[in-house]
Parts: sequence; C-alpha cells; structure tokens
Amino acid sequence: MPEFLIIALVVIGSYLLGNINFALIIAKFKKIDLKKKGSGNLGTMNVSRNLGTKFGFLVLILDVIKGAVPCILGWFLIGGLGFGEIDVVGVRFVSSGRIGAYIASLAVILGHIYPVFLKFKGGKGIASTLGIMLVLQPFGTLITFALSFVFLVITKMGAVTSFIVTTVPVILENISLPSFSESPYAIASAILIFILFSLTIIAHRSNIVKLFSGTENKTRVFKTKEEKELKRLGKLKELEEQKN
Repeated sequence: MPEFLIIALVVIGSYLLGNINFALIIAKFKKIDLKKKGSGNLGTMNVSRNLGTKFGFLVLILDVIKGAVPCILGWFLIGGLGFGEIDVVGVRFVSSGRIGAYIASLAVILGHIYPVFLKFKGGKGIASTLGIMLVLQPFGTLITFALSFVFLVITKMGAVTSFIVTTVPVILENISLPSFSESPYAIASAILIFILFSLTIIAHRSNIVKLFSGTENKTRVFKTKEEKELKRLGKLKELEEQKN
C-alpha cells in the first residue's frame, strides 16, 4: 500500500473516531440535553456536574481510550514507514513512531473538538489529550493526573485542573525531544505538539474568560449530604409529576 494512503487512512480514521462524543451519547441515554445544561460543553466536567461523578468518570475513561488508540495506531502504522529515523551513534533522534503518534493524535483531537457530524461543535479535548499523553509520557501523566485530581477535590476549579493535567505532560514531552540541531525532525515534532496543545487551549477560551471574571462554575467531585438529599427529592418530585 502506498505510504501516502496509509497516512491518509490513519488521519481520516482518527478524525472520525474523534467525532464519537461519549458525553453526548450517555446524556441522550439518560434523556438529558447536555448542550442546555451547565456550561453546555459536551465533556467530562459538564457530565459530572449534571449526571453525577460516576458518569463523569465513565466519559473520562472512554475519551482517554479514544485519544490513546489513534496515538498507538499512528505510532505503529505511520511509524512503520520509517521516516524520521536517524541512526547515528551519540545523536538523539525523533523516531518515526513518535511522529506518527503526533499526526494521528492531532487528527483525533481535531475530530473531538470540531466534529463534522455535530456541526463542528464538540468537546474540549482534555480527556483525549490525557489519553495521548498516557501513551507518550505514561509515568509523568499518571503522576500529574493524581495530583490534579487532589487539586480538583480541594479547589473545585475544573478549568484550572484541565490546564494542569494537559500542560505538564506536554512540557515533559517537549523536554524529551532532542534539540533542533541534533535532529531535523525535532522542529516538526515540536510544531505538532504545540498545535495539539493550542487546540485544547483555544477550546477553553470561554473558561479562561470566566476564570478571570470569577464566574467559572465549580466542579464538585463528591456531593455533600445536602446535595444528595436535594437530588433525591428532585427525583421524587419528577415521579409525582409523571403520575399526575
């Protein structure tokens, strides 16, 4: 199979996979229009706020897998073409596998944020970026995620947590790259990573405005007893209305 066709299939397949919005699917299953709830965003945080933590974690896991799978496929399929390899003793190099991972990752994030089947209005790509970084920087990403989760529980600042959980692994990935003088492919890799990171920041532009204006919604991972009771009473009221 021609090399350009392999790259095209991986890119198109990754983009279409990105179009699958698990937050929207789960919300529809629960008969809730997520676009009209909370921030209106089709992502983990808004699902957690409106459907509960367990559904939020479910969306998180599915979106992480959605980001990781294309990254791995790009690594092996595009990476198998062999470009980007520089086999010189004492010189660091950017492997073709890594470049393939970047290309497929960029495609799936584009599909998640700008899905053609949802009129280019999707999620914000944080969970899928997390999945990508779990492939590229597994240990650093796991540690960052654990610390970010603690930060979220304490501060309830969802948007800031999203920035932390993606920014730190991206920085680690950039640090791991060789200098531009050591590898001609390093600059291409740095550009792809920068575009990938920029997409998630652009998708969060409304959250950034809310953060500075002090109007950003709080994200509670664990509900208080009062909130659980209110939720229970709300369900009872719905059942009474349905009977009448």
